[in-house]
Amino acid sequence: MKNTATLILAVVSFLAAFGGYAFLMTRINTSIDSIAAAKINIDSIGKREGLAKAARIFLADTEDDRQALAQFVLDDQRIIEIIETIENTARREKVDASISSVTIQEEKTWNSHELARIAINGEGKYPSLAAFASALETLPFAARLESASFESRAKGTWFGSYTVVAVKEKSI
Repeated sequence: MKNTATLILAVVSFLAAFGGYAFLMTRINTSIDSIAAAKINIDSIGKREGLAKAARIFLADTEDDRQALAQFVLDDQRIIEIIETIENTARREKVDASISSVTIQEEKTWNSHELARIAINGEGKYPSLAAFASALETLPFAARLESASFESRAKGTWFGSYTVVAVKEKSI
């Protein structure tokens, strides 16, 4: 009986020790997982802070370029400015010009910009119409002369049709 009681006490002690060991190992593994997750979060926060700092530096370094680009790209208010520039250019080149339409066209692949298509008709002498077309190619905006066509009229006058396409910021 004494051997049986000792054996039972030894088995119970062994099971208690093994249970305690298993419990402590589970707690240690849980703590290790928590520490690893916290380290990943700390590393992620550090990386995000580094990227945010790099973005702030980039924005500060490119401020002048972005302001110059903002002057180059049209917005809703500056559409009037390009139209006035076209009209002034026509007068300078001695072309009787009129803006026949201004349409806004969305580009599927552009997120924050769209096209402003400006159709212009003009009448005058051929050299004046050609000089006007050349001047439209050099407008001080993000714009290009998309098309120009000329046809002869009576007594040395010519008629010209022009299309200018400009980049414009989307309206919000």
